[in-house]
Amino acid sequence: MNPDSALVALSASLNGEGPAVEILPGTTNNEYLVNLVDEAELEGLEEIAAVVRTSGSTGTPKRTALSVEALASSSMATAEYLGFEGQ
Repeated sequence: MNPDSALVALSASLNGEGPAVEILPGTTNNEYLVNLVDEAELEGLEEIAAVVRTSGSTGTPKRTALSVEALASSSMATAEYLGFEGQ
C-alpha cells in the first residue's frame, strides 16, 4: 500500500468511519502494509485508532493500542513544540 492509502485508512479510523489500523513497514521504502484491526482484538478498549508495535526493553515487539485522544494530544504537543500547526 502506498503512503497515501495508509493515511486514508488512518483518517477513517480517527474519524470513527473505519476500524483501527496497524501500519507496518513494507518491503520497500515507500510501501506500507495496513492491517485493519478486528474490534474483537480491542475488546474493552475505547476509541482506538491505531495499533503500533514497540519492543520496549525486551526486544520482542508487542502491540500497543493508541486512542484517538492519545494521537490528538501527541500531534498538538508536537505542533506546540515546533511553534506552528501542521497539516
